[in-house]
Amino acid sequence: MLMGLNQSQLTPEQRIKQLEQQLFDTQQALIKTRQQLFQANQKAEFFEAVIEVLKQDGGFYIVKEHSDPST
Repeated sequence: MLMGLNQSQLTPEQRIKQLEQQLFDTQQALIKTRQQLFQANQKAEFFEAVIEVLKQDGGFYIVKEHSDPST
């Protein structure tokens, strides 16, 4: 909306509106990031639980592979 104008060309009211929009956009991005983090944590907990069940009930052992940085 007011993005094409130089900040020095904006009236105080326009600058306030611009800053309010930036704040709103930042808040929306933060909400989305928190949702993604929550989902990632849920997935991690699920996979940890699956591994634990496999170890206890199935006799499986999960070994982490170490990647070779030279490849």
